[in-house]
Amino acid sequence: MKRIICALIAVLVLTALGCSKKAENAGAEARQTAAGSGTEATTDLAALQAGAAEVFEAACTNCHGGPLTPGKLSLEAATLVEATVGVRSAQVDSLALVEPGRPERSYLLMKISGDRRIEGGPMPKGAEPLLDSQIELVKNWIVALAAAPADSGAPADTASADTAAVRSM
Repeated sequence: MKRIICALIAVLVLTALGCSKKAENAGAEARQTAAGSGTEATTDLAALQAGAAEVFEAACTNCHGGPLTPGKLSLEAATLVEATVGVRSAQVDSLALVEPGRPERSYLLMKISGDRRIEGGPMPKGAEPLLDSQIELVKNWIVALAAAPADSGAPADTASADTAAVRSM
């Protein structure tokens, strides 16, 4: 009797493992199909861009809001991409504010994270520093700008790429 119960348990475990493996493979196939279509990357870019815009709206627009005027950086959601992606930093001309796919060369990320290479102090000035999760969200947005499929309008991999379509997001 004990052997029969053990055998039944073994069969049930093996059956469950087989079903689990099939479900796992089906999930992987679905993810691969979505990734291959570019839908996932586009959705991720839009979600990350919206998240980054929320961070900047909440923490930065008290000082960096309003219309785009020469020398004034606006970080409002409506102008975020236009004002930052591929735009040279006024403080360190060799760096773009946001260089798609290159967070380590994006001056805006350096400013909010307090990188040692920045001019002046970290941002937001006179306020609590951004949370690590907020900084990570901005970093992920910068990375996603380069990884987005060509039809999303995101620049491919350099700050000099045409950003007009991304600006419309």
